[in-house]
Amino acid sequence: MPVFASFESKLVVALKWFNHILHALLAVALVMASLMVIWEFSASVLAAIHQGNIAHGFLQALGSLFIVWTLSSLISAEINFVQNGVFHLLVFIEVAIITLLRQLIVEPVQVATTASEK
Repeated sequence: MPVFASFESKLVVALKWFNHILHALLAVALVMASLMVIWEFSASVLAAIHQGNIAHGFLQALGSLFIVWTLSSLISAEINFVQNGVFHLLVFIEVAIITLLRQLIVEPVQVATTASEK
């Protein structure tokens, strides 16, 4: 049995190391996604100003900000997991609430403004 115990301990160490690499990649991906959404937000605002359609541009920007909020929650959860090894259920609830708010506020108004522009 000592052979199996040694193998199991080495396997656990290897899995923990691999898990840390995965979380590092996930953190980098979350940061890159956040930067890209912030870029999209800035582009939407500038396009709306140049086109003179502030209301529609604001709604598109608001949708981007909801995505930034979601990514921020996920980054906070990732920080908490890396520091403490704990992932709270509250993160899933927060992301669900943000998604629901985005669907309730942004999407119906975007459909209405798009239809009125035609």
